[in-house]
Amino acid sequence: MVVCPRCGRYGSLGEFQLVAQAEVGPVTIRRCPICLNPFPVDELEQRDGESEDERPWGLSDIWGRKFSGKNREV
Repeated sequence: MVVCPRCGRYGSLGEFQLVAQAEVGPVTIRRCPICLNPFPVDELEQRDGESEDERPWGLSDIWGRKFSGKNREV
């Protein structure tokens, strides 16, 4: 989650408009939707704080399961 340093707005990374990529690394400049204050955000640091229960988008329920081939219909 991202917090605006000026007004204290708290929200997800997607709620803050992307302004520009910083010079080097995963740092981007984001704009607060309330006060329009631009500020730097380290996107990798924000993603590390996500819940471990969240799986990458598009993965099915069979992710991580092992299949032996037994009881397979031919």
